[in-house]
Amino acid sequence: MYALFYFFAWAAMWVWVVKTRGNWNLLLANLAGAASGFLVALAISIVCSGLFPSAVPPSSANLLRDLLEVMTTAGALAGVWMWMLRRPQPEQPLARHLLAGLCGMTAGITTLMFFVLNFR
Repeated sequence: MYALFYFFAWAAMWVWVVKTRGNWNLLLANLAGAASGFLVALAISIVCSGLFPSAVPPSSANLLRDLLEVMTTAGALAGVWMWMLRRPQPEQPLARHLLAGLCGMTAGITTLMFFVLNFR
């Protein structure tokens, strides 16, 4: 039963992101929907295991820490990428995306390394 709830939450978030994509490309909206749906479903499964411990085996402390690491790393990567993408320089869109991607990956890897070195 909880597996169905998990997949329903994943699909609902995925559909919501794709429907509210605005001017995004359909492929990018599906990728963002799949990733955000997975994170929401994972968070819901952790909350359900805490609320109903008799029905679901409790999640380990490592799972909570790993979820925090993944969400923070993805947030740093996407946030820096979007921030750099809105800059007016360089003028070519491809160059702007490459620079934003490089800076976003650097921020994501730096965030992940911070967690690995401090909390492992």
